[in-house]
Amino acid sequence: MEEYCRGHELLWLCPDSVNIARLVVGGVIDLVKENIEERFGNGFAIVRPPGHHSYGKLPQGFCIFNNVSIAAKFAVERLNVRKVKIVEII
Repeated sequence: MEEYCRGHELLWLCPDSVNIARLVVGGVIDLVKENIEERFGNGFAIVRPPGHHSYGKLPQGFCIFNNVSIAAKFAVERLNVRKVKIVEII
């Protein structure tokens, strides 16, 4: 990871970054799953790192994974959701 970061100045990591990012993705997926399975009516995930700077195969900023796109893909592929709407409020 350290070697990768040398050529990518737009990525900031510490030794625990990947583990924390995985926990965040898991939490967002759990939120989507619980919502789709109607265990509660709605949900809102306030997570760090947010994930909105990362791309499919390119982490950037403080973001290793794009949590929203991963959760949307999970909903479509694993939970049989037909449509996903993503709204970013700035």
